[in-house]
Amino acid sequence: GRKEEGDRIYRISVALSRLKQNMPPLSAFFRYKTYSDFLQDLLGPEYFVINAGVPAHTSLQGSRRLLLLLNRFKEERIPINWITAYFGNNDSVWDHNRQDKEWVGKKKRNILVHQFFNHFKKNDDSIITRVSATDYKENMKAIIRTCQNYGIDVSIIEPLAPIYWKPGTRVQNEKLERKNYSGSIPVYKLLDEALVLWNQASKQTSYSELKKVILEATREKDYVVPRIKKGHLQSLRNLANESELSYVYINLDRSVDDIRYFIDYCHPIGQANLLIAEKILEIISGKCSGKESNWSLVQKDEIQTTQLNKKFAVNLDLPTATYTLY
Repeated sequence: GRKEEGDRIYRISVALSRLKQNMPPLSAFFRYKTYSDFLQDLLGPEYFVINAGVPAHTSLQGSRRLLLLLNRFKEERIPINWITAYFGNNDSVWDHNRQDKEWVGKKKRNILVHQFFNHFKKNDDSIITRVSATDYKENMKAIIRTCQNYGIDVSIIEPLAPIYWKPGTRVQNEKLERKNYSGSIPVYKLLDEALVLWNQASKQTSYSELKKVILEATREKDYVVPRIKKGHLQSLRNLANESELSYVYINLDRSVDDIRYFIDYCHPIGQANLLIAEKILEIISGKCSGKESNWSLVQKDEIQTTQLNKKFAVNLDLPTATYTLY
């Protein structure tokens, strides 16, 4: 309708206005400051931080998309010097016992055939997450390997998720409509157990380590809402130790309701994102201390921006050739 068209024109005008001011366009998904926004603030205009995150993507989609992005940047002769990878919450959620690897990147006909045969194979008494803990580790390995093949430094960020959030709800006061899917019986059974624990913990007005343990247990039993599970978390930590990578871990204060760190069930905001950005900056600074050649800085006049200017039909004055891809 007219309103939708008006909104679309307004968003385009805002994006073009921001580009003309050498500001990144507003994200279509994030209406709050992500850790990449805070990192941009900390680094200043000399560097360009790109938020390449896509809501609902898992490590499988991320590993494949990263390769496409890096190939595109290579074609445009825009170098990237650092990449941060943040995956795990979506990997750990239940999607009617359907795994991403069954459909991501596959032709529609093959997907339908695969789902038809899998319908008779899957055990309704088991819970299968979108990405298994084993596959999650392999996908993160693929991300690391891709970065290394391109000569790019990479940091892994341990996903954050609230423990006070009511299990089984994507938005506050949501009433979950329970339907019969593959794996739904054990999923809803665990969810009911999680709700009992959550109600018990909510009645405790004072904080204790026992309360924290109970809340963590509710999160672990909740497969309806995407929040990283212990198995996936352990896989990520093992990979970090094996690879000797820079690893970003943020220890949030959970002594009071931790929703102040999140906009919803798993997306960090405010102080949490600032803490992540500060840790990344610390890692980058340590890596480059006395070794500025590692950054391979290139002067602005050496950047090939002609093709980009034609595509966006605006004058893009890129700050430098150094990018951090989130």
